[in-house]
Amino acid sequence: MTLLAQAAATDFSTGQTVFFWVTAVIMVALALGVLFCRTAVHSAICMVGVMLCLAMMYVSQGAYFIGVVQVVVYTGAVMTLILFIIMMVGVAASDNYLRTRRFLRWGAICAGVFGAIFVAVMLVKAYLPKFGQVPDMPTASAEGSTDSNPVKIAMSLFTEHIYTMEVIGSLLIIAVVAAVSLTHGDRLHKLFKQPETAQARMEDYAKRGIHPGQQPIAGVYQTTNATDTPNISGEDQRPIVNSVSPALRARNADRSLGEAAPHLVEKIRADLGDRPSQGVHSIAASQAVNKSGAWGMSGADAPSGLNAPETRVITPKIEGAPPSDPSPASNLDASETEVSE
Repeated sequence: MTLLAQAAATDFSTGQTVFFWVTAVIMVALALGVLFCRTAVHSAICMVGVMLCLAMMYVSQGAYFIGVVQVVVYTGAVMTLILFIIMMVGVAASDNYLRTRRFLRWGAICAGVFGAIFVAVMLVKAYLPKFGQVPDMPTASAEGSTDSNPVKIAMSLFTEHIYTMEVIGSLLIIAVVAAVSLTHGDRLHKLFKQPETAQARMEDYAKRGIHPGQQPIAGVYQTTNATDTPNISGEDQRPIVNSVSPALRARNADRSLGEAAPHLVEKIRADLGDRPSQGVHSIAASQAVNKSGAWGMSGADAPSGLNAPETRVITPKIEGAPPSDPSPASNLDASETEVSE
């Protein structure tokens, strides 16, 4: 009751009252931003704003030392550490901070400028003495009894609140141990660096015959670029059915690899079977590839002209009908459509 009576008897100026309520509203809004912001960096910035508002509260109440400690220790050190942790852990790929709208930037700048002007005006109105008067300065006794005296604050913390300080120290130690454990803990999956990756590839090559080199992209082994012929996968050397347009497949206008390049199918079959020396990866196949004939390189000139396949016939696909056997082009009726590539 005595404290309430003293608080009620305290005379607050209009500037102090307005400053307190405006700062309190901003502080609560920033605290809600810490909880509801979708990105970790935005939450950290809101937390910095909360700590700055709390420091201004301390200064407005005359606790200058605590206000400075709030800015230097918590806002300057702790929040910087939190931001470093966020940068070490990383942010999600969806957190694109480059897509900031222009009006948000100008709004933030204007809010910061007007906020600084408001704080300066309120502080001047609350603490600047009237013209021609000398402000009353707080006096300190020999024992240092001023409210903002660091000596008195230290004596109070380590005598009256010694157990609270011990608990806070224990929490800080737990936080440090947790940070070290999360940073240097065991990984869920083994980290493969370049030597481990090379060793694993050579083991797969020795045990299962998997080629240790980089897998080629689809279409490397193609001998035709016709749209009705499927690409060949660079991983398993099998035809990719979906590489042909669905419209051609629905009309039965697509060709298999056996129709387009029977010699290539035989090499792929040998490479996938028990005759890898006769496949597309064999030494003989590599030596059989003609040289480019480019400037400064040996070999014949590049071929000219089109290597068009023979004329073939497209049989329309009828649902429910059995597949018909392919027949030579000379035995087809005139009603069947001829397609030339």
